[in-house]
Amino acid sequence: MRIRKEIALPLILFTFSFLLSLVAASIRENPGYMDEAYYYLSARNLYRGNGFTEMILWNYLDEPIGLPHPSHLYWMPFPSIVAAGGMMLWGRESYLAASFLFAAAAGTIPMVTYLVGKRFLGDGLLALFAALFAMFGGYYLVYYSAVESFSLYMLLGGVFITVSACMPTPTTNRRFLQSVCLGVLAGLMHLTRADGILWLTVGFFSILLNITSEKNKGVMESIQRLIMFSVPFLAAYLLVMAPWYYRNFILFQSPGVNGSLRALFLTEYNELYQYPAGSITFSRWLESGFAAILHDRVRAAGLNFLSFLGVQNLVFLLPFTMVGLWNRRKEKITKIVLFSWSSIFLVMSVVFPYAGSRGGFFHSASAVQIWLFLYSMAGFKDLLRILKEKRNWDSTQAKRILGTGFTIIFGVLSFILFINQLGGNPAIDVSGWRDYDEQFRVVESKLDNLGVSKSDVIMVNDPPGYHAATERPCLAIPNGDESVLAKAMEDYHVEYLVLQQNHPEGLRAMYTEQESEYFNILVRGEGYSIWVISKDSQ
Repeated sequence: MRIRKEIALPLILFTFSFLLSLVAASIRENPGYMDEAYYYLSARNLYRGNGFTEMILWNYLDEPIGLPHPSHLYWMPFPSIVAAGGMMLWGRESYLAASFLFAAAAGTIPMVTYLVGKRFLGDGLLALFAALFAMFGGYYLVYYSAVESFSLYMLLGGVFITVSACMPTPTTNRRFLQSVCLGVLAGLMHLTRADGILWLTVGFFSILLNITSEKNKGVMESIQRLIMFSVPFLAAYLLVMAPWYYRNFILFQSPGVNGSLRALFLTEYNELYQYPAGSITFSRWLESGFAAILHDRVRAAGLNFLSFLGVQNLVFLLPFTMVGLWNRRKEKITKIVLFSWSSIFLVMSVVFPYAGSRGGFFHSASAVQIWLFLYSMAGFKDLLRILKEKRNWDSTQAKRILGTGFTIIFGVLSFILFINQLGGNPAIDVSGWRDYDEQFRVVESKLDNLGVSKSDVIMVNDPPGYHAATERPCLAIPNGDESVLAKAMEDYHVEYLVLQQNHPEGLRAMYTEQESEYFNILVRGEGYSIWVISKDSQ
């Protein structure tokens, strides 16, 4: 049977993007940074039937008592669940198997962009250009099939915004169904990322917009309808989140996680690794001074805006995106997009400025990326119309030529970024994706030569990465000097320490001069050293 043209193109977009993401995963071969390593090792634990537990501690915010430790107390579980699902489908725990369903999600992104774009833009060619932007991804290309939140969050966010504003006639049944769908999507987004709880506010905002847009409704009737549709939205969200909240309640007698609020009161990023974490308090945060608090948030806002400029628009799309948003500023869908993006920007600049400016905004803003691609093409359409009126341009020909040129530029930049991210940057101590775990394996072989048992716990800078590569139990090196480190190792009964080039500032002298009051050096290699805690210091 001949496939209809309307179906063929979306399927082609899905297939090409899916295969491109699978090829990217096969090139990467292994997790490339700490976040991904964490999701991968957690998925491996799930696949092996070990549940939501882990043999690492990568921070001390919840004041853990030791190993094994409950998993996903900082990062959320859905990416690990999806990765474990890929392992189950393939029947193996390889990295490619873990990446499989993320590649499928990445394949769905341009397909959704095209289908939504045809209706939003009223132009199939412009929708195709936006879909190709989504397929190439820019900075996101290398992360699409990563065992991470990117492709899931981008897809869920794009669908959320679409559902929130693009439902048909506002009958009660349709509004009820819309509310339930939004609740399910908000729950999945929260399961994907901790900041996904923001989408509860976006959902309530969209419901409010829908109610206020209905004509001939009195105040009381509008309030009743607001409650009528907010309740199923919240109920659907809670239905999705209930198992996770229940798990947390069993562990902590609370739907939240012990120590999670401490992340609000950091005065620098490295305090995420503070030991003991009880020293991170609201009063201490206030004592850091209003000037320092304001400075850090203004700086984070600046860096996050640069991310909007360079990452989300690759610079050259920004004028088109801004024109598209401005010319449609009164439309409901635009209000929802701007509310979503602004909420993410504020939270990642003001509430979590350190995590936000170091990748948190980059992660979270992916949820609106599909719609930014669509608005860039909407702005392009508007500018072509102006040029036709003012300069008598042939807008049809200009659309084809310029749109094709923009797509080629976007694709070339995406592949350049992909290659650069694979290779890393030794000048600033950024490992290439493929050699991320190489030093971990080298260090592990040295520990084997020293006769260190495979079950012995060590301290290392990147416990998720080290454990994903070697399966050795390990703890994070705490923020501070040698005395803090020695105290943590004594408390957790750890003897061995691995220092690498990326280490706390308080251990710089120990790393460079190879001398310590608390530790004895065992092995020194290129970019690392292995130490044992001195018996005299215990």
